[in-house]
Amino acid sequence: EFRRVLFRSRIILEKKLSLSIEILLDLNLKLLKKVNLGIDNEKTKHQVKDFIKQRLRQILLETINREDLIEAVLSSNCSDLVDVVERIEQLKKISKSKKFFEAHKVVERTNNILKGAPAELPKIKPRFFKEGLEEKLFKIYNDNKDTINNLIENRRYKEATQFYAEVFFEPLHVFFDKIMVNVDNKKIRNNRLSLMKLINLIYTEKVADLSLINF
Repeated sequence: EFRRVLFRSRIILEKKLSLSIEILLDLNLKLLKKVNLGIDNEKTKHQVKDFIKQRLRQILLETINREDLIEAVLSSNCSDLVDVVERIEQLKKISKSKKFFEAHKVVERTNNILKGAPAELPKIKPRFFKEGLEEKLFKIYNDNKDTINNLIENRRYKEATQFYAEVFFEPLHVFFDKIMVNVDNKKIRNNRLSLMKLINLIYTEKVADLSLINF
């Protein structure tokens, strides 16, 4: 069955068929269910996903000489194989640009500050903002999140990356220069961490973890 999945994955990439891995797995699990092997669907799905990801990495490395960029995209959402390739190709075109580097720094700095943070952070509560820069950065996020999401939804990843850098690079630099995130007060600290997480995930969840890029 793994060989069938790999074969279908190659066909999807070659024919540029936009198909979710979830759909691909469900089709295979239905076939396995018919022969009543008593398999654990969730465990099997996880194993096959990991297998597809590993094989996709190998397929991509055959044609794209940017292992760091491949890893960055595969660390994000990779349910659509064709979309994964499209993201890599678009990001590669701007990977030497200033805006790409700035987007990388936004992801890297927010990633670093979130290391060791609770897995579940509370929703942002503006009443816990104690500095004007917190309110300003939160407003920047709210004013621009729809534009970023729309660019990503329309697979305009190059533009989304450039806009993300333009919106957040300078304000985040000023924020980190003036504000300490990990303060003793838990409510204030978690509120600031939640803000960092919002800025990070709006890009990394659906495009790429640019902290993995080598410069």
